[in-house]
Amino acid sequence: MHALLCASLNAQVTQEIFESFKLQERRDVKYYFPEDYNKEKKYPLIVVLDGEYLFDQVVANAKFYHKFHGMPASIIVGVEQSKKSIRFDDCAFDPDSGLPSEKAKKFFEFLGMEIIPYLVLRTALHLSK
Repeated sequence: MHALLCASLNAQVTQEIFESFKLQERRDVKYYFPEDYNKEKKYPLIVVLDGEYLFDQVVANAKFYHKFHGMPASIIVGVEQSKKSIRFDDCAFDPDSGLPSEKAKKFFEFLGMEIIPYLVLRTALHLSK
């Protein structure tokens, strides 16, 4: 279940509350689509963690490098992680083994099995294998 929080700003950025079955919680997520977005074209994806702090800067840099340095126009998704310092849980690992914690494994699955497939179904996202 996904609920759209606000429609768009300049038809480029949308924000929604994403209901994650993997995490069993809701996450605030922002999406940027290039100004000349066309569903017939394919776009690379940039995933931004700590989206509440870094999303706008990554969008600005992507737009700059697209315009002046030949970077392909990209779809950008920002996952917010500031509430209750969940960023530490999302990226936690066992100091002895170096392996991700259970919560970090679920966060990885949230990105790879929920966010990315959601975008593939609804946008012109290009995934290279």
